[in-house]
Amino acid sequence: SEYVQFMQIHNFHQGMLHPSGIYLMDFESLAFIWVGKSVPNEDWVGFKLATDAMLAINVKGKQRLQSMSYNLVFYGYEPEVFKSAFKQWTKLD
Repeated sequence: SEYVQFMQIHNFHQGMLHPSGIYLMDFESLAFIWVGKSVPNEDWVGFKLATDAMLAINVKGKQRLQSMSYNLVFYGYEPEVFKSAFKQWTKLD
């Protein structure tokens, strides 16, 4: 993609994760960058750089930035801590 767009979405659910999308999900003490299976490598690398900048600017104080962890997660390889953030999670194909 030629641009990065950040927006806040409430009541996000697994069905909203599109295979051609990249999502930054912020759960206060941790954040995940989820990368869909149809995203070219150069797109997710660029998105990670944009996310680094966005987190540095928009974090609620430096204390949060120092204690925050964020992880790159790929379609089909979601860790349990990521899946537990959703009300329901079904295995991806």
